[in-house]
Amino acid sequence: MKRLTIIILILSIFGLAACNEYQRDGMVSDRKGMFSLYAVGDEEIDVKLDKESDINNVFRISSETDYDKAARDTPYLEYSKDKPNYFLFDTKDLVYQTTSYDKLVEYLKDHPTPK
Repeated sequence: MKRLTIIILILSIFGLAACNEYQRDGMVSDRKGMFSLYAVGDEEIDVKLDKESDINNVFRISSETDYDKAARDTPYLEYSKDKPNYFLFDTKDLVYQTTSYDKLVEYLKDHPTPK
């Protein structure tokens, strides 16, 4: 029994180590074949994306308007202050980031399904 407990403990530690920051903080998409979007500095991102009729590959949108709070909460992401920042995730990792809404839309149209 003691040996089984040690094995479970070791596997748990390796499981946590294999989990990256994006997964740990819930940034990645929960749905295979869909993106998750984290926007900083653009409080209207959900409204703007709703108007894009040919984009239907974003499962979840999270946003933060306070750059300092975003930097504290997710220090592993690189921000450009005074510009909107867009971070796109698949089910495992960060796949795209930009400060341009138009480039975000272009990427989403060019990549209808995350790999």
